[in-house]
Amino acid sequence: MNLNISFIRHSIALVIPDLIKILTTVLTSIFIAKILGPKNLGIYSTAALVMMYGVLLHVGIKQATGLRIPIMIGKGLKEEVETCLSFSLGAILSILLFFLPLFILFSIFYIDNEMLFFGMISTVVALFLYEVYNLSEAKARLNYRIKTVFYSQIILVTSRSALIISGAYFYGLYGAFLAISISYLPSLFYLLIIKNESIKIKWNLAETKSLINTGFPLFFAGMMMTLFLSLDRWFILSSEGIERLGFYTFIVGISSIIATIPQKIASFMSQYIREAVGANVSKQEIARATGFLCLTMLIILLPIILMIYHFGIFLISGYLTAYKESLPLLDILIFSSFFLTGFHFYSQYLIGLGAKKEIIYAQSIGLVLAIFLYIIALSFGGSLYIISIANLFSSLFLSISMAIFVKKTGVTFGDIKLIPSMLIIFVSTLVFKIIDPSGIINFITFQEGLLELLKLLFIDICLLVSLLLLIWKLNMISKVKGFLQRDFRFKES
Repeated sequence: MNLNISFIRHSIALVIPDLIKILTTVLTSIFIAKILGPKNLGIYSTAALVMMYGVLLHVGIKQATGLRIPIMIGKGLKEEVETCLSFSLGAILSILLFFLPLFILFSIFYIDNEMLFFGMISTVVALFLYEVYNLSEAKARLNYRIKTVFYSQIILVTSRSALIISGAYFYGLYGAFLAISISYLPSLFYLLIIKNESIKIKWNLAETKSLINTGFPLFFAGMMMTLFLSLDRWFILSSEGIERLGFYTFIVGISSIIATIPQKIASFMSQYIREAVGANVSKQEIARATGFLCLTMLIILLPIILMIYHFGIFLISGYLTAYKESLPLLDILIFSSFFLTGFHFYSQYLIGLGAKKEIIYAQSIGLVLAIFLYIIALSFGGSLYIISIANLFSSLFLSISMAIFVKKTGVTFGDIKLIPSMLIIFVSTLVFKIIDPSGIINFITFQEGLLELLKLLFIDICLLVSLLLLIWKLNMISKVKGFLQRDFRFKES
Protein backbone atom coordinates (compact mmCIF):
# COMPACT_ATOMS: atom_id res chain seq x y z
CA MET A 1 0.00 0.00 0.00
CA ASN A 2 1.04 3.62 -0.24
CA LEU A 3 2.57 4.81 2.96
CA ASN A 4 -0.34 6.94 4.13
CA ILE A 5 0.84 6.56 7.69
CA SER A 6 4.50 7.53 7.57
CA PHE A 7 7.45 6.05 9.44
CA ILE A 8 7.68 9.24 11.48
CA ARG A 9 4.08 9.01 12.65
CA HIS A 10 4.43 5.33 13.40
CA SER A 11 7.62 5.95 15.31
CA ILE A 12 6.08 8.76 17.34
CA ALA A 13 3.11 6.56 18.20
CA LEU A 14 5.47 3.83 19.38
CA VAL A 15 7.93 6.17 21.11
CA ILE A 16 5.27 7.98 23.17
CA PRO A 17 4.60 4.85 25.26
CA ASP A 18 8.34 4.61 25.73
CA LEU A 19 8.48 8.21 26.90
CA ILE A 20 5.72 7.37 29.36
CA LYS A 21 7.68 4.23 30.22
CA ILE A 22 10.71 6.41 30.92
CA LEU A 23 8.65 8.58 33.26
CA THR A 24 7.02 5.64 35.02
CA THR A 25 10.33 3.77 35.19
CA VAL A 26 12.00 6.75 36.82
CA LEU A 27 9.16 7.14 39.30
CA THR A 28 9.09 3.41 40.00
CA SER A 29 12.87 3.28 40.44
CA ILE A 30 12.75 6.22 42.84
CA PHE A 31 9.99 4.77 45.01
CA ILE A 32 11.33 1.21 44.90
CA ALA A 33 14.83 2.39 45.79
CA LYS A 34 13.44 4.46 48.67
CA ILE A 35 11.11 1.73 49.96
CA LEU A 36 13.41 -1.28 49.63
CA GLY A 37 16.86 0.20 50.33
CA PRO A 38 20.12 -0.93 48.66
CA LYS A 39 20.17 -4.51 50.02
CA ASN A 40 16.60 -5.46 49.06
CA LEU A 41 17.03 -3.62 45.77
CA GLY A 42 20.00 -5.91 45.13
CA ILE A 43 17.78 -8.97 45.72
CA TYR A 44 15.11 -7.47 43.46
CA SER A 45 17.70 -6.88 40.73
CA THR A 46 19.10 -10.41 41.03
CA ALA A 47 15.65 -11.91 40.46
CA ALA A 48 15.20 -9.60 37.47
CA LEU A 49 18.15 -11.34 35.82
CA VAL A 50 15.91 -14.44 35.52
CA MET A 51 13.58 -12.48 33.24
CA MET A 52 16.57 -11.23 31.28
CA TYR A 53 17.74 -14.75 30.52
CA GLY A 54 14.31 -16.37 30.50
CA VAL A 55 13.22 -14.51 27.37
CA LEU A 56 15.97 -16.42 25.53
CA LEU A 57 14.37 -19.83 26.10
CA HIS A 58 12.59 -19.61 22.75
CA VAL A 59 15.97 -20.65 21.22
CA GLY A 60 15.55 -18.43 18.16
CA ILE A 61 11.87 -19.00 17.36
CA LYS A 62 10.95 -15.34 17.89
CA GLN A 63 13.87 -14.15 15.80
CA ALA A 64 12.90 -16.49 12.97
CA THR A 65 9.32 -15.23 13.18
CA GLY A 66 10.55 -11.65 13.09
CA LEU A 67 12.58 -12.41 9.98
CA ARG A 68 9.90 -14.31 8.09
CA ILE A 69 6.79 -12.29 8.72
CA PRO A 70 7.87 -8.86 7.36
CA ILE A 71 9.07 -10.55 4.16
CA MET A 72 5.70 -12.36 3.96
CA ILE A 73 4.04 -8.98 4.43
CA GLY A 74 6.21 -7.50 1.69
CA LYS A 75 4.99 -10.29 -0.62
CA GLY A 76 1.34 -9.97 0.48
CA LEU A 77 1.10 -13.43 2.13
CA LYS A 78 -1.34 -12.50 4.90
CA GLU A 79 -2.66 -15.98 5.80
CA GLU A 80 0.88 -17.29 6.14
CA VAL A 81 1.55 -14.53 8.70
CA GLU A 82 -1.23 -15.81 10.98
CA THR A 83 -0.05 -19.41 10.65
CA CYS A 84 3.54 -18.48 11.45
CA LEU A 85 2.47 -16.63 14.62
CA SER A 86 0.37 -19.62 15.77
CA PHE A 87 3.23 -22.08 15.36
CA SER A 88 5.61 -19.68 17.11
CA LEU A 89 3.41 -19.25 20.17
CA GLY A 90 2.79 -22.99 20.48
CA ALA A 91 6.50 -23.79 20.24
CA ILE A 92 7.57 -21.11 22.75
CA LEU A 93 5.00 -22.09 25.39
CA SER A 94 5.95 -25.75 25.01
CA ILE A 95 9.61 -24.96 25.59
CA LEU A 96 8.78 -22.89 28.68
CA LEU A 97 6.67 -25.72 30.13
CA PHE A 98 9.55 -28.12 29.55
CA PHE A 99 12.05 -25.94 31.42
CA LEU A 100 9.72 -24.91 34.27
CA PRO A 101 10.20 -28.04 36.46
CA LEU A 102 13.97 -27.90 35.93
CA PHE A 103 14.06 -24.28 37.03
CA ILE A 104 11.96 -24.98 40.15
CA LEU A 105 14.27 -27.85 41.15
CA PHE A 106 17.33 -25.66 40.61
CA SER A 107 15.83 -22.88 42.76
CA ILE A 108 14.94 -25.30 45.58
CA PHE A 109 18.45 -26.78 45.81
CA TYR A 110 20.65 -23.77 45.10
CA ILE A 111 18.82 -20.67 46.40
CA ASP A 112 18.79 -20.39 50.18
CA ASN A 113 17.34 -16.86 50.35
CA GLU A 114 13.57 -17.16 50.82
CA MET A 115 12.77 -13.75 49.31
CA LEU A 116 15.01 -14.40 46.32
CA PHE A 117 13.37 -17.80 45.79
CA PHE A 118 9.91 -16.20 45.80
CA GLY A 119 11.19 -13.59 43.38
CA MET A 120 12.49 -16.26 40.99
CA ILE A 121 9.15 -18.08 40.91
CA SER A 122 7.22 -14.82 40.43
CA THR A 123 9.49 -13.87 37.55
CA VAL A 124 8.89 -17.23 35.83
CA VAL A 125 5.12 -16.66 36.00
CA ALA A 126 5.66 -13.22 34.48
CA LEU A 127 7.74 -14.82 31.74
CA PHE A 128 4.83 -16.97 30.53
CA LEU A 129 2.49 -13.98 30.43
CA TYR A 130 5.14 -11.88 28.72
CA GLU A 131 5.53 -14.33 25.82
CA VAL A 132 1.77 -14.35 25.14
CA TYR A 133 1.69 -10.55 25.39
CA ASN A 134 4.76 -10.14 23.19
CA LEU A 135 3.41 -12.18 20.27
CA SER A 136 -0.10 -10.71 20.54
CA GLU A 137 1.35 -7.22 20.39
CA ALA A 138 3.60 -8.31 17.52
CA LYS A 139 0.52 -9.40 15.58
CA ALA A 140 -0.97 -5.91 15.91
CA ARG A 141 2.36 -4.21 15.20
CA LEU A 142 3.12 -6.23 12.06
CA ASN A 143 -0.33 -5.42 10.68
CA TYR A 144 0.27 -1.73 11.45
CA ARG A 145 -2.53 -1.51 13.98
CA ILE A 146 -0.54 1.19 15.69
CA LYS A 147 -3.36 2.45 17.94
CA THR A 148 -3.76 -1.03 19.43
CA VAL A 149 -0.02 -1.28 20.06
CA PHE A 150 -0.02 2.24 21.50
CA TYR A 151 -2.81 1.62 24.03
CA SER A 152 -1.54 -1.83 25.00
CA GLN A 153 1.86 -0.37 25.87
CA ILE A 154 0.32 2.54 27.75
CA ILE A 155 -1.74 0.11 29.82
CA LEU A 156 1.32 -2.05 30.44
CA VAL A 157 3.73 0.65 31.59
CA THR A 158 1.21 2.46 33.80
CA SER A 159 -0.36 -0.61 35.42
CA ARG A 160 3.04 -2.24 35.92
CA SER A 161 4.41 0.77 37.76
CA ALA A 162 1.28 1.21 39.86
CA LEU A 163 1.25 -2.47 40.86
CA ILE A 164 4.97 -2.64 41.73
CA ILE A 165 4.99 0.59 43.76
CA SER A 166 1.83 -0.26 45.71
CA GLY A 167 2.97 -3.86 46.22
CA ALA A 168 6.37 -2.75 47.56
CA TYR A 169 4.82 -0.06 49.76
CA PHE A 170 2.30 -2.34 51.47
CA TYR A 171 4.11 -5.71 51.44
CA GLY A 172 7.77 -4.91 50.85
CA LEU A 173 9.86 -7.13 48.60
CA TYR A 174 7.22 -9.90 48.50
CA GLY A 175 4.65 -7.41 47.24
CA ALA A 176 7.00 -6.13 44.53
CA PHE A 177 7.65 -9.67 43.29
CA LEU A 178 3.95 -10.55 43.29
CA ALA A 179 3.25 -7.38 41.29
CA ILE A 180 5.78 -8.46 38.66
CA SER A 181 4.02 -11.80 38.20
CA ILE A 182 0.65 -10.19 37.42
CA SER A 183 1.83 -7.00 35.71
CA TYR A 184 1.01 -8.24 32.18
CA LEU A 185 -2.61 -9.20 32.91
CA PRO A 186 -4.25 -5.76 32.27
CA SER A 187 -2.54 -5.41 28.86
CA LEU A 188 -3.34 -9.01 27.96
CA PHE A 189 -6.99 -8.39 28.77
CA TYR A 190 -6.98 -5.39 26.43
CA LEU A 191 -5.21 -7.22 23.58
CA LEU A 192 -6.94 -10.59 23.79
CA ILE A 193 -10.43 -9.72 24.99
CA ILE A 194 -11.11 -6.15 23.88
CA LYS A 195 -9.09 -5.98 20.62
CA ASN A 196 -9.20 -9.71 19.77
CA GLU A 197 -5.48 -9.91 18.97
CA SER A 198 -5.43 -13.48 20.19
CA ILE A 199 -3.27 -16.07 18.46
CA LYS A 200 -4.31 -19.68 18.01
CA ILE A 201 -1.82 -22.06 19.58
CA LYS A 202 -0.61 -24.63 17.07
CA TRP A 203 2.13 -27.22 17.38
CA ASN A 204 4.07 -28.69 14.52
CA LEU A 205 7.42 -30.39 15.07
CA ALA A 206 8.69 -29.82 11.53
CA GLU A 207 7.73 -26.12 11.61
CA THR A 208 9.32 -25.72 15.05
CA LYS A 209 12.58 -27.24 13.79
CA SER A 210 12.47 -24.96 10.76
CA LEU A 211 11.95 -21.87 12.94
CA ILE A 212 14.77 -22.88 15.29
CA ASN A 213 17.14 -23.55 12.38
CA THR A 214 16.35 -20.14 10.92
CA GLY A 215 16.49 -18.19 14.15
CA PHE A 216 19.18 -20.00 16.14
CA PRO A 217 22.09 -17.86 14.89
CA LEU A 218 20.19 -14.74 15.95
CA PHE A 219 19.25 -16.43 19.23
CA PHE A 220 22.93 -17.10 19.81
CA ALA A 221 23.67 -13.45 19.08
CA GLY A 222 20.87 -12.40 21.45
CA MET A 223 22.24 -14.68 24.16
CA MET A 224 25.64 -13.09 23.79
CA MET A 225 24.08 -9.62 23.97
CA THR A 226 22.16 -10.54 27.12
CA LEU A 227 25.37 -11.86 28.65
CA PHE A 228 27.13 -8.67 27.53
CA LEU A 229 24.51 -6.46 29.23
CA SER A 230 24.50 -8.47 32.46
CA LEU A 231 28.23 -9.19 32.82
CA ASP A 232 28.80 -6.13 34.99
CA ARG A 233 26.16 -7.29 37.48
CA TRP A 234 27.60 -10.81 37.70
CA PHE A 235 31.07 -9.38 38.35
CA ILE A 236 29.69 -7.04 41.01
CA LEU A 237 27.82 -9.92 42.69
CA SER A 238 31.02 -11.98 42.81
CA SER A 239 33.31 -9.19 44.00
CA GLU A 240 31.12 -6.73 45.92
CA GLY A 241 28.02 -8.65 47.05
CA ILE A 242 24.26 -8.23 46.68
CA GLU A 243 23.95 -4.92 48.59
CA ARG A 244 26.54 -3.20 46.38
CA LEU A 245 24.62 -4.52 43.39
CA GLY A 246 21.67 -2.49 44.69
CA PHE A 247 23.73 0.72 44.50
CA TYR A 248 24.89 -0.10 40.98
CA THR A 249 21.50 -1.24 39.69
CA PHE A 250 19.83 1.99 40.72
CA ILE A 251 22.23 4.04 38.57
CA VAL A 252 21.93 1.54 35.70
CA GLY A 253 18.14 1.99 35.86
CA ILE A 254 18.48 5.76 35.42
CA SER A 255 21.17 5.66 32.72
CA SER A 256 19.56 2.91 30.63
CA ILE A 257 16.69 5.29 29.94
CA ILE A 258 18.97 6.82 27.29
CA ALA A 259 18.94 3.60 25.27
CA THR A 260 15.15 3.22 25.23
CA ILE A 261 14.29 5.60 22.41
CA PRO A 262 17.00 4.57 19.89
CA GLN A 263 16.32 0.92 20.66
CA LYS A 264 12.63 1.37 19.91
CA ILE A 265 13.23 3.39 16.73
CA ALA A 266 15.82 0.90 15.52
CA SER A 267 13.53 -2.02 16.26
CA PHE A 268 10.70 -0.45 14.29
CA MET A 269 13.10 0.51 11.49
CA SER A 270 14.13 -3.15 11.22
CA GLN A 271 10.61 -4.07 10.14
CA TYR A 272 10.91 -1.66 7.22
CA ILE A 273 14.34 -3.04 6.40
CA ARG A 274 13.10 -6.63 6.19
CA GLU A 275 10.12 -5.57 4.09
CA ALA A 276 12.50 -3.63 1.83
CA VAL A 277 14.62 -6.77 1.44
CA GLY A 278 11.49 -8.60 0.34
CA ALA A 279 10.94 -5.82 -2.21
CA ASN A 280 14.58 -5.98 -3.50
CA VAL A 281 15.66 -2.52 -2.31
CA SER A 282 19.46 -2.06 -2.59
CA LYS A 283 21.77 -2.49 0.41
CA GLN A 284 23.25 0.96 -0.12
CA GLU A 285 19.87 2.65 0.07
CA ILE A 286 18.92 0.73 3.22
CA ALA A 287 22.33 1.53 4.78
CA ARG A 288 22.03 5.26 4.04
CA ALA A 289 18.56 5.44 5.58
CA THR A 290 19.81 3.56 8.66
CA GLY A 291 22.91 5.77 8.94
CA PHE A 292 21.01 9.05 8.74
CA LEU A 293 18.49 7.86 11.30
CA CYS A 294 21.27 6.77 13.67
CA LEU A 295 23.06 10.12 13.29
CA THR A 296 19.84 12.05 13.89
CA MET A 297 19.16 10.04 17.04
CA LEU A 298 22.67 10.70 18.41
CA ILE A 299 22.20 14.46 17.90
CA ILE A 300 18.82 14.47 19.67
CA LEU A 301 20.09 12.36 22.56
CA LEU A 302 22.81 14.81 23.62
CA PRO A 303 20.52 17.30 25.42
CA ILE A 304 18.37 14.44 26.71
CA ILE A 305 21.48 12.95 28.33
CA LEU A 306 22.16 16.25 30.03
CA MET A 307 18.58 16.53 31.30
CA ILE A 308 18.60 13.04 32.79
CA TYR A 309 22.06 13.57 34.26
CA HIS A 310 21.14 16.83 35.96
CA PHE A 311 17.86 15.46 37.27
CA GLY A 312 19.62 12.32 38.55
CA ILE A 313 22.17 14.37 40.50
CA PHE A 314 19.44 16.47 42.10
CA LEU A 315 17.38 13.39 42.93
CA ILE A 316 20.20 11.48 44.61
CA SER A 317 21.63 14.52 46.41
CA GLY A 318 18.30 15.73 47.75
CA TYR A 319 16.05 12.69 48.13
CA LEU A 320 17.76 9.32 47.78
CA THR A 321 20.69 10.15 50.02
CA ALA A 322 21.22 6.46 50.87
CA TYR A 323 22.55 6.03 47.32
CA LYS A 324 24.82 9.10 47.35
CA GLU A 325 28.02 7.07 47.13
CA SER A 326 26.90 5.74 43.72
CA LEU A 327 26.63 9.29 42.28
CA PRO A 328 30.08 9.20 40.54
CA LEU A 329 28.81 6.25 38.47
CA LEU A 330 26.07 8.29 36.81
CA ASP A 331 28.12 10.29 34.30
CA ILE A 332 29.94 7.10 33.27
CA LEU A 333 26.98 4.75 32.85
CA ILE A 334 24.82 7.36 31.16
CA PHE A 335 27.39 7.57 28.34
CA SER A 336 27.61 3.79 28.25
CA SER A 337 23.94 3.71 27.22
CA PHE A 338 24.57 6.53 24.73
CA PHE A 339 27.36 4.57 23.02
CA LEU A 340 24.98 1.64 22.41
CA THR A 341 22.90 3.77 20.00
CA GLY A 342 25.09 2.76 17.06
CA PHE A 343 24.83 -0.88 18.05
CA HIS A 344 21.02 -0.78 18.02
CA PHE A 345 20.84 0.63 14.47
CA TYR A 346 23.73 -1.31 12.93
CA SER A 347 22.57 -4.64 14.37
CA GLN A 348 19.03 -4.12 13.07
CA TYR A 349 20.47 -3.37 9.64
CA LEU A 350 22.34 -6.69 9.70
CA ILE A 351 19.28 -8.56 11.01
CA GLY A 352 17.19 -7.08 8.22
CA LEU A 353 19.66 -8.33 5.62
CA GLY A 354 19.82 -11.76 7.25
CA ALA A 355 23.56 -11.30 7.87
CA LYS A 356 23.63 -13.73 10.77
CA LYS A 357 27.34 -14.57 10.71
CA GLU A 358 28.31 -10.90 10.80
CA ILE A 359 26.11 -10.30 13.85
CA ILE A 360 27.58 -13.27 15.70
CA TYR A 361 31.16 -12.27 14.85
CA ALA A 362 30.61 -8.66 15.93
CA GLN A 363 28.93 -9.60 19.20
CA SER A 364 31.53 -12.29 19.90
CA ILE A 365 34.29 -9.71 19.59
CA GLY A 366 32.32 -7.28 21.78
CA LEU A 367 31.69 -9.95 24.43
CA VAL A 368 35.31 -11.12 24.53
CA LEU A 369 36.51 -7.53 24.88
CA ALA A 370 33.96 -6.93 27.65
CA ILE A 371 35.08 -10.01 29.60
CA PHE A 372 38.69 -8.90 29.19
CA LEU A 373 37.87 -5.39 30.45
CA TYR A 374 35.89 -6.68 33.45
CA ILE A 375 38.73 -9.05 34.40
CA ILE A 376 41.13 -6.09 34.28
CA ALA A 377 38.64 -4.13 36.41
CA LEU A 378 38.67 -6.90 39.00
CA SER A 379 42.48 -6.90 39.03
CA PHE A 380 42.32 -3.20 39.95
CA GLY A 381 40.03 -3.87 42.90
CA GLY A 382 36.67 -4.42 41.15
CA SER A 383 35.03 -1.35 42.68
CA LEU A 384 31.74 -0.09 41.27
CA TYR A 385 33.53 2.88 39.67
CA ILE A 386 36.13 0.74 37.88
CA ILE A 387 33.50 -1.74 36.66
CA SER A 388 31.47 1.23 35.36
CA ILE A 389 34.47 2.38 33.30
CA ALA A 390 34.82 -1.15 31.91
CA ASN A 391 31.11 -1.03 31.01
CA LEU A 392 31.62 2.29 29.18
CA PHE A 393 34.44 1.05 26.95
CA SER A 394 32.67 -2.25 26.35
CA SER A 395 29.65 -0.42 24.94
CA LEU A 396 31.81 1.77 22.69
CA PHE A 397 33.78 -1.19 21.33
CA LEU A 398 30.60 -3.16 20.67
CA SER A 399 29.12 -0.39 18.49
CA ILE A 400 32.40 0.01 16.58
CA SER A 401 32.66 -3.74 16.07
CA MET A 402 29.10 -3.85 14.72
CA ALA A 403 29.87 -0.96 12.33
CA ILE A 404 32.93 -2.79 10.98
CA PHE A 405 30.89 -5.86 10.15
CA VAL A 406 28.17 -3.71 8.57
CA LYS A 407 30.87 -2.53 6.15
CA LYS A 408 31.54 -6.16 5.23
CA THR A 409 28.04 -6.38 3.69
CA GLY A 410 29.24 -4.21 0.82
CA VAL A 411 28.44 -0.68 2.04
CA THR A 412 30.83 2.06 3.15
CA PHE A 413 31.36 3.85 6.45
CA GLY A 414 30.04 6.89 4.61
CA ASP A 415 26.74 5.10 3.95
CA ILE A 416 26.21 4.44 7.67
CA LYS A 417 27.59 7.88 8.69
CA LEU A 418 30.16 6.38 11.06
CA ILE A 419 32.58 9.32 11.09
CA PRO A 420 29.89 11.99 11.75
CA SER A 421 28.46 9.72 14.46
CA MET A 422 31.86 9.44 16.19
CA LEU A 423 32.23 13.22 15.93
CA ILE A 424 28.86 13.70 17.65
CA ILE A 425 30.00 11.39 20.46
CA PHE A 426 33.20 13.42 20.86
CA VAL A 427 31.32 16.75 20.90
CA SER A 428 28.79 15.32 23.36
CA THR A 429 31.59 14.42 25.75
CA LEU A 430 32.96 17.96 25.59
CA VAL A 431 29.56 19.59 26.12
CA PHE A 432 28.88 17.19 28.97
CA LYS A 433 32.04 18.32 30.77
CA ILE A 434 31.61 22.03 30.04
CA ILE A 435 28.19 22.37 31.71
CA ASP A 436 28.99 22.41 35.44
CA PRO A 437 26.46 20.57 37.67
CA SER A 438 28.24 21.31 40.98
CA GLY A 439 25.45 23.64 42.07
CA ILE A 440 22.97 20.77 42.34
CA ILE A 441 25.45 18.42 44.00
CA ASN A 442 26.42 20.66 46.89
CA PHE A 443 23.20 22.59 47.52
CA ILE A 444 22.29 23.47 51.12
CA THR A 445 18.53 23.89 50.88
CA PHE A 446 16.02 22.11 48.67
CA GLN A 447 14.95 25.40 47.08
CA GLU A 448 18.55 26.28 46.24
CA GLY A 449 19.10 22.90 44.56
CA LEU A 450 15.82 23.15 42.64
CA LEU A 451 16.76 26.62 41.34
CA GLU A 452 20.13 25.33 40.09
CA LEU A 453 18.40 22.35 38.47
CA LEU A 454 15.93 24.58 36.63
CA LYS A 455 18.78 26.75 35.34
CA LEU A 456 20.58 23.75 33.89
CA LEU A 457 17.38 22.27 32.45
CA PHE A 458 16.74 25.59 30.67
CA ILE A 459 20.21 25.36 29.08
CA ASP A 460 19.52 21.73 28.10
CA ILE A 461 16.18 22.60 26.49
CA CYS A 462 17.74 25.48 24.54
CA LEU A 463 20.39 23.06 23.30
CA LEU A 464 17.69 20.56 22.27
CA VAL A 465 15.74 23.20 20.33
CA SER A 466 18.94 24.34 18.59
CA LEU A 467 19.84 20.81 17.54
CA LEU A 468 16.31 20.11 16.29
CA LEU A 469 16.53 23.25 14.16
CA LEU A 470 19.89 22.01 12.84
CA ILE A 471 18.37 18.64 11.89
CA TRP A 472 15.50 20.43 10.14
CA LYS A 473 17.87 22.85 8.36
CA LEU A 474 20.09 20.02 7.11
CA ASN A 475 16.98 18.25 5.85
CA MET A 476 18.14 15.01 7.48
CA ILE A 477 14.70 13.44 7.90
CA SER A 478 13.91 13.81 4.20
CA LYS A 479 17.03 11.77 3.42
CA VAL A 480 15.31 8.80 5.04
CA LYS A 481 11.85 9.53 3.63
CA GLY A 482 12.36 8.10 0.15
CA PHE A 483 13.22 4.70 1.55
CA LEU A 484 10.40 4.77 4.10
CA GLN A 485 7.70 5.68 1.57
CA ARG A 486 8.12 2.69 -0.70
CA ASP A 487 5.14 0.58 -1.61
CA PHE A 488 6.13 -2.83 -0.21
CA ARG A 489 3.38 -3.75 2.26
CA PHE A 490 -0.07 -5.21 2.03
CA LYS A 491 -3.05 -3.11 2.95
CA GLU A 492 -3.65 -2.34 6.61
CA SER A 493 -6.49 -4.36 8.11
